[in-house]
Amino acid sequence: MANTRGPLFVLALVGAILLGTGIAYWLERGQPRERRDGSAEVREQHETPAQRAPARANGGQDEHAGRMAAPEGEPRRPPEIAVAPALPRGELLGRVVDQNGRPLAGARVALVRGEAREFTVLDHEASRIEIPVAETLSDGSGAFRFELARGAPVDVHASLDGFCDALQPDAYAGQELVLVLDPGVLVFGTITRARDGTPVEGAQVRVFPLGSPATFACATTSQPDGSYRLRIAFRADATLEVVPPVEQASGWIELELGSDDRCQRDVAVADGLVVEGRVTDALTGLPIAGATVGEGWWFRRTATTDARGDYRLPGCGTPGVGELGVRARGYTSASTTRLPAAADGLVRLDFALQLARSVRGRVVDESGAPIEDAYVAAVGSAWMEGAQRSDWQSTRTGADGRYRIADLAHDLGHALLVIRQGYGTQVHDLPERELETRELELEDIVLRRPALLAGRVEDPEGHGLAGVELELLGWNHDRYRFTKEPTARGRRYVDRREARSDARGRFWFGSLAAGRYQLVTRVAGRPESTPLELEIRTGEQREDLVLELDARGTIRGRVLDEHGNPLAGVYVSAQGTHQDGDALPVGHVHVRSGDDGGFELAGLPEGEYLLRAYPLETPSSAAGEPWLPATVERVATGSQAVRIELPRGASIRGRVLDAHGTPLAGYVVAGAKSGATGEFAQTDAQGRFSLSVPRDSTWTLEVRGPPQGQDFQTVFLKRESVAAGTELELRLER
Repeated sequence: MANTRGPLFVLALVGAILLGTGIAYWLERGQPRERRDGSAEVREQHETPAQRAPARANGGQDEHAGRMAAPEGEPRRPPEIAVAPALPRGELLGRVVDQNGRPLAGARVALVRGEAREFTVLDHEASRIEIPVAETLSDGSGAFRFELARGAPVDVHASLDGFCDALQPDAYAGQELVLVLDPGVLVFGTITRARDGTPVEGAQVRVFPLGSPATFACATTSQPDGSYRLRIAFRADATLEVVPPVEQASGWIELELGSDDRCQRDVAVADGLVVEGRVTDALTGLPIAGATVGEGWWFRRTATTDARGDYRLPGCGTPGVGELGVRARGYTSASTTRLPAAADGLVRLDFALQLARSVRGRVVDESGAPIEDAYVAAVGSAWMEGAQRSDWQSTRTGADGRYRIADLAHDLGHALLVIRQGYGTQVHDLPERELETRELELEDIVLRRPALLAGRVEDPEGHGLAGVELELLGWNHDRYRFTKEPTARGRRYVDRREARSDARGRFWFGSLAAGRYQLVTRVAGRPESTPLELEIRTGEQREDLVLELDARGTIRGRVLDEHGNPLAGVYVSAQGTHQDGDALPVGHVHVRSGDDGGFELAGLPEGEYLLRAYPLETPSSAAGEPWLPATVERVATGSQAVRIELPRGASIRGRVLDAHGTPLAGYVVAGAKSGATGEFAQTDAQGRFSLSVPRDSTWTLEVRGPPQGQDFQTVFLKRESVAAGTELELRLER
């Protein structure tokens, strides 16, 4: 039986760590924070007088002003299509080679850019757009070069007949890349129906490296005999997903790639649930034709309502995808995680939609000329009744610079995110009257020359550090020009950008508007750095920032089993119990043990720590004897290597069914002992679960709804005195 504890165990781990270390603020970083002690030292080098001088990018106009007026006594020039101002340019260089390092001539190398790639985007359509930038062929030495605006991220694709494509996401001018083309790994198999073994034609088959950008994914569709074949260029964390036209999706399947670069994985898909219902106008009760009902927040599979407002959506119930949503032109989108109980595999779910609102306006440059093709998104997010509500609606400006965004949620406040290549990205919270106005019209939004912030992350010896996560939190000075007071709408979506340092430790943040920002670094096994306060001016080109990661206190060790064998994939976290001097407690610090079981936590304030080890990615070779977490107390920084030994436990297994005996997928089974909740598991498509508990222990089990919705707070069933090693059936009364 597959262990289904992973997602909820991670949820429990994160919750425990957040509560234990006192960093719940991490989830609410919508406003600039006060300084605190940390582990990054910052120095600036070679700042020129021009960089120190006050910015005069807009002819002396106040950068806080929302719109620039024409000089008094001079006629305003007629509208025309604005051309993005010329940006400082650099070169992106690279070579295309085969797996043995030999140069490949004639490879097609193409640059594309995504929309709002540095933000967390809920606009599924926009996130898949690739805008062509430039293209060339590698020369006889495999080399290529592009002239490219500094600070503008692009994805670099390389392709050549006989090889798998190579991709380098988020490349910048100033880098020198090596793109390796090889034959890749052949992934193949057959998609069949679990009920009778017949082949499934037209299933979408996608293979992707877990945790990587979506652009790395490779996709195909199954043939009439159910077979599929595709080649992938990556080998680490390869993950398969199958979405049939009618049957239930497979969920994510970890692939085991053989040494012969071939991987066969056959997948049998279940029928899933059929959800049907009607979509109507909440005010009039009249049916809404042409509405789209979809599975998951990204509408992975959809159905369209007919003239009577009726829809039928088969194949629902994939574990971890407990949300169904609906959208229709002129209405507020709606979703639910509270699905009624199924009867004979059928769920009845109706939606009543509220009329939506809209916002319109114009985007211009500093001279008042319209800016065409700017991306304008209205973003709303809030917690309501124990669940997150979000709304992301977007459009592009026309030749006259005008935009109109319809279908805004009627009960959510929004912020506008305005992006155009060659200008500083801006955020503007909509006024408080937004919720009372059916059609809101705004004054012109003025985009100005972009600023660039770039630098390097180094260790104490001055060596560049690769793969460091950087987050830039902040916004333009005039974000709140339309509101009476700061409101911070769309928090966590419109006010933070992310980047990673390259192989030489370099990083770039481009397209910045004048404003106040904070920069932090995050490295596995280190505390988050002290926020660096930054004031950015219009058009400023600041490329000399050096972030030095202080070694400070270090804790090293190994995670082993009872026989002294190393255990990989164990997450070791540190919680400060006593720090020397005035050092404040660190935030969430964790690291994954390597193949040799080793781990290192660095950058810690000197003192003592409580270590917790969680075997999240550590499979057990003994059936029914899973690994359990371990704790080591009073570990001092700088002490000898720590030995953490994981104990073996036992399992409580079973199935969760509704009153009719239908399996319930995605439900949570929580185990409590002595009044405290200790273990979680989530049911799979067949309603199965498995809890890892200490041997010879007794538990009280609670069945809750899926964690994505309000039913997670509801206890549908409680079973007491359940012993470790028990297998049982939990049947809900309703």
